[in-house]
Amino acid sequence: MLLMLISGLWKNRNSQLWENKASSASDIFQRCITWLEEFHQASKPVAAAAQLPVSKKWSPESTVELTLNVDGAFLPQLPKGGLGKVLRNTSGEVQAAFQTAVQFVSSPMHAELLAIQSGLQLVRVLQFESVCIVSDCLLAVQDINNGSPILTEYGPLIEDIGFILQQLHPIKITYAPRACNKLAHRLASLAYESEQSVSWLHTIPDCIQDIVQQEIPPLI
Repeated sequence: MLLMLISGLWKNRNSQLWENKASSASDIFQRCITWLEEFHQASKPVAAAAQLPVSKKWSPESTVELTLNVDGAFLPQLPKGGLGKVLRNTSGEVQAAFQTAVQFVSSPMHAELLAIQSGLQLVRVLQFESVCIVSDCLLAVQDINNGSPILTEYGPLIEDIGFILQQLHPIKITYAPRACNKLAHRLASLAYESEQSVSWLHTIPDCIQDIVQQEIPPLI
């Protein structure tokens, strides 16, 4: 926590010095709590996913023309969340990116389901046919694809996702580990922190340029 606070204070100092922007002490502390929680979440092993082969970086779905990675961000301190969506073609080129701030989020699972629902709604609006939606939440993907009634608070949301899926057949939802979902995770985290919704079409936002360059090395 001390390292996070030092980093937050240093970042605020640079923003004030170079951009003439400064955050309050409470905002700095909240942002540091967010970073710490994200670190703890990323450090937790996923038991169910340990049995699956783990890729180190994003790769396109072989049977579709487009891959839509989605992710949700949530921390228990505040009842809000962030959603991230990134649309890429088979070459890995970013076709569109979205960060969306949402309110009244109750848990990480809730945020992940909202991200998947938002991705399906985007596919429906843009009338995509050859696209796969990818999430790094194995439990959410399993509950959606299981097709059985879910007797939890998320049951109605999962049923709505299933209804949209039926309309969009053969669109499918699959799982990939966090290492393959970095772009959507970054955008979801930024949406949570900034509480701002932003869309980028046919361009790569600066906030994810570094990850794109890591995953798709430039041609020499």
